Amino acid sequence: MSAKRKAHWAGQIIAGMQETIDDIVLCNPSNIANCGANAAHILVDFTNPPPSKQNSLRPHISKLLGDGNDKTLILLNVQDPESLSDLIGFGIAGQVVIIRPYDGYMVIDVLCGEPEGISLRGMSKVQHNLDGGFCFTPLETDAPDCSNGKAISFGRMCVPDQIRSIVNTIATDFVRPVPEPCCALAQGSGPGVLPRHQASIAYVNLNVNWTVNPQQLISNSVVYEVSLIASYNPSYKYLRVRTLGAGFNPTNGAPLNPNSTYDRGYVQTEVNLHMEPDSNRLTMLSTDPKNVNGKTTYTSGSSFTVGVDISENPGFNSSYTISESETREISDFNIYNNGAGIKADWDYKMSMIEKDVWNAFRQPFMKKGQVREMPTLATRNLQTVTDSVWYASNSLRDTINFKPSWKAAYHHFWATGNWADYTMYYSRFEMHSPVYQLAVNFDAVYA
Repeated sequence: MSAKRKAHWAGQIIAGMQETIDDIVLCNPSNIANCGANAAHILVDFTNPPPSKQNSLRPHISKLLGDGNDKTLILLNVQDPESLSDLIGFGIAGQVVIIRPYDGYMVIDVLCGEPEGISLRGMSKVQHNLDGGFCFTPLETDAPDCSNGKAISFGRMCVPDQIRSIVNTIATDFVRPVPEPCCALAQGSGPGVLPRHQASIAYVNLNVNWTVNPQQLISNSVVYEVSLIASYNPSYKYLRVRTLGAGFNPTNGAPLNPNSTYDRGYVQTEVNLHMEPDSNRLTMLSTDPKNVNGKTTYTSGSSFTVGVDISENPGFNSSYTISESETREISDFNIYNNGAGIKADWDYKMSMIEKDVWNAFRQPFMKKGQVREMPTLATRNLQTVTDSVWYASNSLRDTINFKPSWKAAYHHFWATGNWADYTMYYSRFEMHSPVYQLAVNFDAVYA
């Protein structure tokens, strides 16, 4: 989008927001703290952010967005995540970035991005012989298929719908992700036990929807819990990133449609999560979960020690163990930890077709080929909970960029013909998340 179009779009959004929301004020990026002191909603065109490393602004922004202030910061045209991280400790690019303070953490909603969809199709001809055997002939495997719907992205909406999306996001209260009733949260201490200047926590919501056909909406919601923690002794700064949230849902909670013996789709069969900093100044401490095969549940967590200077922070302990873990269901899926060096990476794969996609079909004697019933997590919510921890010297004060990403694969299986001569088909649709850049300012915490 050209600078002229961005300015025109921002003007339309600003006018619409001012008409729609009471108690909203339009502020210049360099004057947010003073301008927004008496308003509940602060609207800023961030096309021209304050000069980099304007650390003098950060205390005023922190006070403005402090606990109990109940303010919402709405930023338009955020192109430089590092400039935003200078102000609040974390930054991410987006057409609209909404920041809401809660008790001890902030919530960042990103409205932007265009996911990428890649479709493939394969088919296999099957003919039964009179002796009960059959001839199995794969044909045109992985031939391109370009019929898999479209993304429902913020950028494709018209301006009135974009305004409604912003208003709905603001009106929806954030609930910190918690384990399902079946899956207990392990006892431990979170970063909230530390002095406030030693920990900064943000929840970044990245949601993508895609319609694969008129009957089916794919809804994927990944929440990144980003915790930056400074330790007095040992003298480190830790960055912990956990993926939480509603997860990957191929039907948006509705029944799978179609879902019959001869036609099932689209079901999720594989999810990949990837995180990697752009700097070798960080060292990987741990990634979790490890490889999980043939299990019904899995646990993801981390544990490390953080020291506090009690001469400067009386009333605190000299040392805390930051240790949290969560357990989730994983029936019929296997997990592979591909982490190496400073890279965190996982694959979640449906075990039924992991070795051969045609295992999704049954071929009963003298009957038409059938599609097997799909596992529950292939048709409903698959929660991919991961935990990654990096560390660096306590002297690190620079901004480090990350590019969190995910991709998910979906299959539609169906069979046509009769008992003697039938054809089995699959269509594979792969969705890639938009390209995000998350900036973490290591100067935001100290010990």
